[in-house]
Parts: sequence; C-alpha cells; structure tokens
Amino acid sequence: MKIAWLCASYNRPRLLGNLIWAFEQQTYPDRELWILEDSGLLESREGLNWHLIGSNHRFNSVSHKRNILATMAEDADVYMITDDDDYYFPWATASVANAYEGGAFWTRASQAMEWDMVGETLTRHETFARNSPQEPAYGGCWTFSRRAFQAVGGYTEPKLGDDWTLANSIREKFGLHSDTISEAFPLPWYIYSRGETGTYHSSEMGNEFYDLAGKLSLEDPTAFKIKPLYDYEKLVIPDLVLPRKF
Repeated sequence: MKIAWLCASYNRPRLLGNLIWAFEQQTYPDRELWILEDSGLLESREGLNWHLIGSNHRFNSVSHKRNILATMAEDADVYMITDDDDYYFPWATASVANAYEGGAFWTRASQAMEWDMVGETLTRHETFARNSPQEPAYGGCWTFSRRAFQAVGGYTEPKLGDDWTLANSIREKFGLHSDTISEAFPLPWYIYSRGETGTYHSSEMGNEFYDLAGKLSLEDPTAFKIKPLYDYEKLVIPDLVLPRKF
C-alpha cells in the first residue's frame, strides 16, 4: 500500500524543511511526499521519495492545489493531507496504513497534540466532539483512500471549510471512518500548530495573510534548508486527553 503525503505551501521554506525532515523519519517504507509551492521563489527539486514542485503560477485555493497534488501521486492508494506548519511523528504513516488495512475509506488521527498560540504549552486532545463523534476537525491529519477521493470528485473550491465538505461527502457515500488507528496506535501521531504561521498561505483567497513568520526566517528568499523545529525524542506526550478544542 503506497501512501502519499500531499502538502500545499506558499513561501515557507523553513517550515517545508521541517515537514521533509519529519517525512524522512517515517518508519513506514512505501510512502512519498508531494509538495506544490506557488510563490515563484522556490525551484523544483526532489530527494528520496519526496518531490517539491515550484510554480510561478498562483493557484486560486488550497483545495485546487490539493486536487492537483492528488493527480501527481498517480500510483498512491491513500492520500494523507499534511500541512507544512504541523508536525508528524515517525509512526504517523504506519498508523494510517494500519487503518486502511482495517478497511477504512477515510480516517484521521484518533488524538492530536496542539501547541498554544505562543508555542510554549503542548496539550493532547480528542479529534472529535463528545456530542458529535463524526464531526470533522484537525484537517491536517485527515487521510482519504484514492477510491473515495475520486468517487466524490476531490475538493470543492475555493472556500473556507472545504476540508469539512470533502470529509462529509466521503462520509455520506462510504460511512463513518474506520477508527482502527486508536486500537493499534494509542499515541497521537500529529501536532497541530495554532500559532501565527500564516494559515491562509497558499492561495489568492489568502493574499492578505502573508506569512511573516516564514518571511522573517529566510536569510535568502530562494534558499531551501531542512531545519528541524522539533526533536520528537525529547517531546513529552501529555497523559491527560482533553475534549477537542474546536
């Protein structure tokens, strides 16, 4: 089973370096990473099982870019949506593979960790609301089988909440996700960054939300360096699991 990480990005090479580093640490072997970056500042390049597509053309939404990425990963069985400002533990891809071996059509991590706005406090959360377990949340840890993704026509665009629209469309057609992840992988595999990293970074829809954090981190706007932001061996996973925050 081949699992493809799909990442839409815009002018955030420091964060992309962290994502690629996290991808390289994955324990699951049959994987690939596809990045579509449309700032016009980064050249296309690739490494071991990862591909950065640099484009001078601005796409009109994150959803549009993710649909294009899905076509690039033409031999993948599963699409794993990733965000460049989030973090994925080395067992993330393996836990996703486990879910699909259990018959899932779409799924997400059963738990997520989350930095606060200033990046000082790490908390652990359920990824569903207690009164509505099927309600989507934490879009950076959703995954879709290729069959299900294609059956509903991929993402609609451009609008906010398109992650929810896709997940709900697949849920309506194929049923609730198969949460086999929590059975074999009780630890969370995903950290959501709530801080100001330029969430609406990669589309014409978000021009007013320029990524100041990414811009200020660059010594050279054309440079691309892998700079790990997290040392997963030193991160402490909190024991207390809190209700989903949003």
